[in-house]
Amino acid sequence: MISKRLMYSAIIGVFALGLNGCISVPPEAVALNDRVTAGIGLLEENSLAILDAYETTLYAAIEEGFDDRYDDAERIIRSGSSVPDTGSLSDSQTRDVAALTLLIIEDAKAAARALVDEKREVVRSNAAAVTTSNESISRMLRAQSLLTQRRTTVVDQVSSLLPINLTASREQASLLLDTATRAAQANQ
Repeated sequence: MISKRLMYSAIIGVFALGLNGCISVPPEAVALNDRVTAGIGLLEENSLAILDAYETTLYAAIEEGFDDRYDDAERIIRSGSSVPDTGSLSDSQTRDVAALTLLIIEDAKAAARALVDEKREVVRSNAAAVTTSNESISRMLRAQSLLTQRRTTVVDQVSSLLPINLTASREQASLLLDTATRAAQANQ
């Protein structure tokens, strides 16, 4: 008959080997993933800065096209007033052309602003989603790293109590658990 002490020792040994076979995460992985999170923030800032520059460029292009917009406004005023292309506009019609030109330019700027604001929202939304996902990964890595540290401590403590070298059996336990895991996944 097997003594209780030997049976308990065997159970603890198997338990420790099982703990030992879990995934281990080096502490550097946590630090690296934290740097990825910071990098996502920098990418968001850079993308928003690019969109700011793009918006400024759009406004400049719209303002550079003032003469073309003025000509468009003048054609509209002439067609509404039945003034021929070669005829002179009255002071009131000239003011109307200038006002319409400014309206056309403001409408173009508003459309550009709406486009860029939409793109800004996409950048912010994507950055927030990726940051949230990456922070979740960071939490899992931290938990797994802590588990790895605690598992190593438990294995070392159990090894000191048992006449079994658990440290040497780590690779064997990992191989057995990996094989069992793959077999279980294949059966699903």
